Amino acid sequence: MRSNLLKWVVAVLLLLQGPAWAEDFAGRIVGVIDGDTVDLLTDAKVLMRIRLSGIDAPEKKQPFGNAAKRMLSALTFDRRVVVSAKKKDRYGRYVGKVFVGGTDANLQMVQHGLAWHYKKYERQQSSEDRVLYAEAELKAKAKRIGVWADKDSVAPWEFRQPTQGSQSGSGGTASAVLNALRVKVLQARAAAAATPHGYTMCASLNSAV
Repeated sequence: MRSNLLKWVVAVLLLLQGPAWAEDFAGRIVGVIDGDTVDLLTDAKVLMRIRLSGIDAPEKKQPFGNAAKRMLSALTFDRRVVVSAKKKDRYGRYVGKVFVGGTDANLQMVQHGLAWHYKKYERQQSSEDRVLYAEAELKAKAKRIGVWADKDSVAPWEFRQPTQGSQSGSGGTASAVLNALRVKVLQARAAAAATPHGYTMCASLNSAV
């Protein structure tokens, strides 16, 4: 009985500590798909799609979606990186942290206010990263930078969910039109206020959402 209890306690502690394995890949970022997905060409000339772990950036059709992509391009495109991958997702993408010169690009996206800390998966982070990412989000929110400049910002995981209005005929259409206009206005503001200097745009492969 005591032995089984001990095994259960150990299993819970390991779960709380996050994944115990990681596979590192070195190479160059050759494509930026959106604010949290990149293409890595490894030193072995293998093309890999990487989903940045611990964060969720605005979707392309959301306000600041394009700004998030530009920021990630500025941080990673055509740069040598090391990707510490934890797992593969259902789309076959490696999920992990992207390090540029030892700096965590995932965390930087949160610090710039152009990604949320993805708390749904925070248990897959180390305890240290959970604290760092959560604090970075709080600081960006307090400064009202990036997505936090919009008091009505919608988290991407909520944006991806189908809404009742989108299935309710003319009401849903009117709502969609108003939302599209709002997106254009906020994207224009984002382009003026959040565009990093010296970023490089790049061609990208097709990506699953």
